[in-house]
Amino acid sequence: MQQMSGRLSADVTSLQHAVLEGTISDVALLDKLLMTGAKPRRNAHIFPEDEATVNLADIAELTEAHAPVFGKLPAVTTEQPDKLADTSLWVIGDFDEKDGYELLQAAAEAQKGVPGLNIILINNPELVSERPAFSTLLYQLNKKGLIRTNQQLSQLLQEAPPTRSQVEYPSIGLLTQVDEYQDMKPKTWYFNEHTEAGKFWRSCQELLKKAGFKPGQRGLVINGRVSTEVVWVTGP
Repeated sequence: MQQMSGRLSADVTSLQHAVLEGTISDVALLDKLLMTGAKPRRNAHIFPEDEATVNLADIAELTEAHAPVFGKLPAVTTEQPDKLADTSLWVIGDFDEKDGYELLQAAAEAQKGVPGLNIILINNPELVSERPAFSTLLYQLNKKGLIRTNQQLSQLLQEAPPTRSQVEYPSIGLLTQVDEYQDMKPKTWYFNEHTEAGKFWRSCQELLKKAGFKPGQRGLVINGRVSTEVVWVTGP
């Protein structure tokens, strides 16, 4: 609504200037003036054909009721602030599986070109993996304050895809910035950290259930609008 109000004000100002300068007449069509730069089609995840299918989550209520969990979730802040286009995007999925990882990867890529887009990451496995994986790295590095920017998230996504073996993890660039992980052994590393990460992601299940997600389900929550039928992300 903020963005729409701002755009309406800008359109009125443009019309006033056009009338004052005599660039439009009483019979002029205004579509070319007012629709410049408009998207040719709507995003069906945000503006569905049938409004009755819109699912909403009360973000304020969820964040307040689950504050201890929400405060520990990885949050990647935009490097292009825009108050009129401020967007909160929750990316939800099993990040240790290909489809969840690719959804997160696409969201991170979208953030680079979309001003005002802030991302919250919530791992949602059907079953917690028995071996250290991407979700373990995500949780532990976020706890160390190393998942705050799009650059950091993109680096982790590039270095730790689901196909990469855990024995290769010690060479990951972000991990080398943490002193306590410098001398870890590939075959035994991260056992305690993995257990801790698994407990945390399980603690997110109640939050996700209230938002309308089942274990293992992937999707997006965009400024409170819930979409659980996501194919790909090209922008909010």
